[in-house]
Amino acid sequence: MVSVDLHVSDSAAGHPPLRALEEYALERLVEAEVARVEEHLLLCESCRQILSELDVFAPLLRGRGRGRRSRGFVHDTEDGLIRLELQTLPGSKWAARFWGENLEGTAVLMSAGEAYGHLRRVFGDMYPAHRCTSRCGAQD
Repeated sequence: MVSVDLHVSDSAAGHPPLRALEEYALERLVEAEVARVEEHLLLCESCRQILSELDVFAPLLRGRGRGRRSRGFVHDTEDGLIRLELQTLPGSKWAARFWGENLEGTAVLMSAGEAYGHLRRVFGDMYPAHRCTSRCGAQD
């Protein structure tokens, strides 16, 4: 089990750090911290949205996704559909890719966790007020 400092928040709103949500989704958080994260999740829609993404990306975050080389998640935004994708690359590197009708970007990082964190930061910076709808979800 992994212990993550839950007292350090990612925003003034008191959200747990992204790392804590990742560890929660991967079932690697210590029990005392699980209770705190779950209590926060009862009240926080934006953190529940992050967990819905993490559920899609979790197989890759756990260890290369059991044969799958990539996973994607789609968000329905005011600018249309924005796709987020993690993809394994040769040399144990990871691509973090996002694209939509009028935007595209890719970063190459050293771990799946870093790549997911990058996607989350980029999307959060571009769409800070985004709330998922029924059109948001796993990309086929």
